[in-house]
Amino acid sequence: KELVEILFQEGLVKILFATETFALGVNMPARTVVFTSLRKYDGQRHRLLTSGEYIQMSGRAGRRGIDSRGLAILMVDEAVQADVDADACRAMIMGEPDPIVSRFRLTYPMILSLQRAASTVDIVTLVRRSFHQFQFQRSLPAVSRRIDALRSAMADSRAIIQRLRGATATAEETDSFCLM
Repeated sequence: KELVEILFQEGLVKILFATETFALGVNMPARTVVFTSLRKYDGQRHRLLTSGEYIQMSGRAGRRGIDSRGLAILMVDEAVQADVDADACRAMIMGEPDPIVSRFRLTYPMILSLQRAASTVDIVTLVRRSFHQFQFQRSLPAVSRRIDALRSAMADSRAIIQRLRGATATAEETDSFCLM
């Protein structure tokens, strides 16, 4: 991969045919990106590229400071045109990028590495400033609404159970019945 990047930077590689995985791994923009297929094999079946995949690969077109714009070419043959409708292609090209979801997890090895490096980074501050924490804080209102809805449903269930059993059922009995 490094060799290809070096040759590409030096201008010794004029055309590079790459799979999606390799194209994402090479950190070199190009003037033009050509798609020979709108489908990819995902390990189980052939499917259309997602909008995020298309955006990521076509975003390689155009070299910063060199080109005023990049060019993405879709080579669609008749066999593909019969198989893929225009709306699906439009949704892929004009769609939204895939959502970014943090995979940050504070692990013991990470804590040890921070301590070993004599880092001045406070671990609590690191977590508070992480994208993961931002996403977590942003999700709290929806989680709170879900909890309120579940509590309301549980209260409704208690009322129904008490009516079915008669007024003799205690709160603990109805709670254990609701949880079964």
